[in-house]
Amino acid sequence: GDRIFVLVTSISDADAKSLSKHEGYLDLSGLTTLSDAAAESLSKYQGELSLGYELQRKVDSLKSGKEAS
Repeated sequence: GDRIFVLVTSISDADAKSLSKHEGYLDLSGLTTLSDAAAESLSKYQGELSLGYELQRKVDSLKSGKEAS
């Protein structure tokens, strides 16, 4: 799949939803904030996702919640 690098510090909820459908590598490590709705969308992402530590934990916790249910 393609590699996408997003060099911004924030993204909209709609952008996160759109990016969550990408197939391949997604680098969002420049993000410093992520809304709950955006994190929810990114938690559905099936490819390799790169985020900063705190945001990765936020997304991973939502993924874990889905796997547990």
